[in-house]
Formats: sequence, C-alpha cells, structure tokens
Amino acid sequence: MKKIIYTLFIFPLFIFSQQLSVADGATLTIGTSGSMTVSSSITTNNTGTILITTSRANSGSLIAKSAGADQGKGITLRREVDGSNEWTLIGIPVTGETSSDIDDNLRTSGSNSAIGYFAPTTGAGQYVYFTTDDTSVLVNGRGYLVSPSSSGYVNITGTMPSTSVLYDLEDGTGDYGNWNLVGNPYPSYINMTDDADASNNFITVNTS
Repeated sequence: MKKIIYTLFIFPLFIFSQQLSVADGATLTIGTSGSMTVSSSITTNNTGTILITTSRANSGSLIAKSAGADQGKGITLRREVDGSNEWTLIGIPVTGETSSDIDDNLRTSGSNSAIGYFAPTTGAGQYVYFTTDDTSVLVNGRGYLVSPSSSGYVNITGTMPSTSVLYDLEDGTGDYGNWNLVGNPYPSYINMTDDADASNNFITVNTS
C-alpha cells in the first residue's frame, strides 16, 4: 500500500492518497479551495499537524472514511469567525475538543465565555453558555455559537470521525423549544437537499 508522508504542503486543488502520515514537527495545510480524500488511515504524530483552513465563504475539505482510531492528535480546523461583537455558528468536526481549548480569544461576560449551544428543553428554548474555566467536551454533531474579541480564527482540534455520527434532537416546549441547532460533524461538505443529491442528503436521510 502506498504511504505518503508530508512535511509541509499547501493544497490548492484536489488530492487523493491511500494513506496519510504527518511527521513530527511537520504541517500539512489544506487551503480554503483545497480538497483531499484519503482511502485508508490518517496519522498525525506528537507534534505534527493536519490543518484545514476556512474563510467566510469557503472551506478546505478532508475526507477519510477509514481514518482509524489511532490518529495521534488528529486534525485542526481553523474556522474564520466574525469579530466586532458578532456571533458565528460553527460545527465541531472532531471528537475530544473542549470549550476551554477554543475560548482563548473569545469575549467574556462575567464568568461566562462567548461560546454556547442552544438547549430546546431549557426554559422556553434558549442558549446556554460555558464559563471561562469549563472543560466540557464539545459534542460532535451539535451546533455551537462563538463570538471573538476581534476578527480572526478559532482552532478546533481532535480526532475526526470515520463512521456515521448520530446526534439526538430534543423536543422542548415554549416559543423556541421545537428548534435544534446542529453542526456539520465532518471536516468536509455534506449534501443538504435533493438538489445536491437525490437520496444522499441531510434532509432526506433525517426525515424520520
């Protein structure tokens, strides 16, 4: 089996490989217009980095259907966010990331950090925010909102899922209790409607 070891490379286009291993101290960057598909496993060693960058309009894409459990530290999605007290909705395309790990550059209000999620069964449906010292693990598939102190990026690091992600919806009451905020659980685009794919799309698959 072919194995590709990258030290430093920026992907502007589509790349395909069978196996991907990033050496210690090396960074593999998939740019905002880049796309990479790996048919077998991916591995980032202790100080190696797989970095997927985004802009407000575009995002790099990494597909690895058999990424495996032994990914090292996994991948990092560098998510561009709006500043000037604006809020950005984000998904968490990894497992193992914590709220305290991405809130360094976020606004604060009292003991709360500007990162939270929508809770349909809390009150009449409302946002719940993490405290600045909260180390809760962020849920793959749940949507979050963040507000940075200035324009820039939020780095989301962890192991990417290599199987189907199941996220249970909640049905609350009140003005907003029937709403849920979900996030893309993968570091790649997904089809949303049958205009994108007649059967393999988010709405059709989750109709029930």
